[in-house]
Amino acid sequence: MKLFKLMYVMLSLLLLIACKKNEPELKTVGGDTKIIENPYKDYAKAEFEIKGMTCAMGCAKAIEKKISKIDGVHFVYVDFKNELAMVEFDDKKISNSDFVTTVNSVSETYKVGDINKVDVFTKDKANKTLEGNQLESCCSAKKEDTTKKCSEDCKAACCNKVEKV
Repeated sequence: MKLFKLMYVMLSLLLLIACKKNEPELKTVGGDTKIIENPYKDYAKAEFEIKGMTCAMGCAKAIEKKISKIDGVHFVYVDFKNELAMVEFDDKKISNSDFVTTVNSVSETYKVGDINKVDVFTKDKANKTLEGNQLESCCSAKKEDTTKKCSEDCKAACCNKVEKV
């Protein structure tokens, strides 16, 4: 029995040592090295309001999906709470009327506001959702006949007021 165990261990060691890892050989081919630039650096950025959305998953996501399918759109985000769409696109292929047509094709209840080209997306509007969620959690902790103390720059209606729950 000991002989079989010894032979098994030796055979296992032999297999481990004998097996050579077959790593692919790396060959360098001469030629020019090109630095690839960001292909989207010349794309335009636009923001526009979309009125008439009733839900985040149905309305906002459906609009986002439809706009993303337009040839020349690189990035799209529809913020349901702020009724704001942010789009990065090739303005040589797409005009503002394409966005209006696309949004209206999802549903005629949606109304597209003025389309403004921007250099950088409006961070205040984009972050409003996050701030809103923080304010809701800040205000939800209020108790009967107490004053909630928030940070000095808090602009929530519930802060620094007495509210009966």
